Amino acid sequence: MFDIGIIGTGRVGLPLMIVLAKEGFKVVGIEKNTNLVENIKKRIFPFKEPGFQELIKDLEFEITADESTLGKCENIIITVGTPIYPHLEINLEGISRVIQNILMYSKKGQNIILRSTVAIGTTEFVRDIIETRKNWKLGRDFYISFCPERILEGNALRELYSLPQIVGVEDDMSFKKAKDIFSRISPEVIRTTFRGAELIKLFNNTSRYVYFAVVNYFYIVSEIFGEDVLELLEKANKGYPRKILYSPGFTAGPCLRKDFAMISENFPNVDILTSAWKVNEAYPVALVRGIDKREGIKGKVVAILGLTFKKDSDDMRDSLIPKFIRYILRKAPKEIKINDPNLEIGYELNTGLMILKNRPLEEILKGKIDIIVFAIPHTEYEQGYYNIIKRLPVDALVCDPWNIGKHHKTFYRVGEIL
Repeated sequence: MFDIGIIGTGRVGLPLMIVLAKEGFKVVGIEKNTNLVENIKKRIFPFKEPGFQELIKDLEFEITADESTLGKCENIIITVGTPIYPHLEINLEGISRVIQNILMYSKKGQNIILRSTVAIGTTEFVRDIIETRKNWKLGRDFYISFCPERILEGNALRELYSLPQIVGVEDDMSFKKAKDIFSRISPEVIRTTFRGAELIKLFNNTSRYVYFAVVNYFYIVSEIFGEDVLELLEKANKGYPRKILYSPGFTAGPCLRKDFAMISENFPNVDILTSAWKVNEAYPVALVRGIDKREGIKGKVVAILGLTFKKDSDDMRDSLIPKFIRYILRKAPKEIKINDPNLEIGYELNTGLMILKNRPLEEILKGKIDIIVFAIPHTEYEQGYYNIIKRLPVDALVCDPWNIGKHHKTFYRVGEIL
């Protein structure tokens, strides 16, 4: 028997599993990706998340692709992916597949915890399916709660221990069972309803998405009026107590790019959330237009540094950089060179229009470059900024949307800052 079974050992489930094992729970991961299972069995942490490779080496836990293991778990935590369909409709295929396995292998008395981000009403949907198909009663025959993860990728170890845990429940015993688990790692456990917990998670992510849309819109407005948004933001915030938060940049990823849809799909009208989505999705083409206005892309060699969806991550899910590259390809450049220090050299990026290989930065810098784009502000680029810039021709155009160079300019020539 296991204290806890975690369904899905990806970027949400695996860190949680390791932390729970560290706290003395007998845990098992249930994962359909057999390659992932084999790597975890070898105690190889399969993605970039500081602190976990050291932890995984010495902890005791089990990992399996055998879904019948669900019947041996006192608590079941669901951490499978929850993507959206192309038309802003929530995709419940992963959750539904898990429910079918729970219906097949579960037994009375088990506690089920949803942890993946879900659309409003999903926890009720799971409750209703179990009650209908198994003829069980919530609070008597089984227990269920929604306990959303709210960690920042790349900071999971610290935040699993430091963030309060929201617990959405309908009965006291479900709350007790969830609290017994999360009080071992969280400083505070906060009770709310199913829908309250679902909305809190969506509010956390969607608010950030909207904030980023505002400054991305400021970039578009500044371009129209012939101003540089980074220069304006620096001056606007200097000595001013009510600063404009954030600065423009590629805003996407596996959470921000989809979570707003879990609210917006319920309403037929265009709202502030769908407007924010439109702005953030338009940023790549707006940036390409800015480049092309200053240095015609046709026939030029373009170097793009950074491919992942965020700084210092190896996660390509929902990155906007492939979209950005497709808009550049529409301008007929002579060549596009790409580099990301967090991906393997030789990694093939399929943009849909062209397959590009991740090349060593040194190799890229040896060749001709007319335009260089710091697409993602990885620490390696920040620390090596001047070593990169001094290797370029003085007339090369630099696109620096994240202000890596600290010049408070989105576009500038190399000769202007050396």
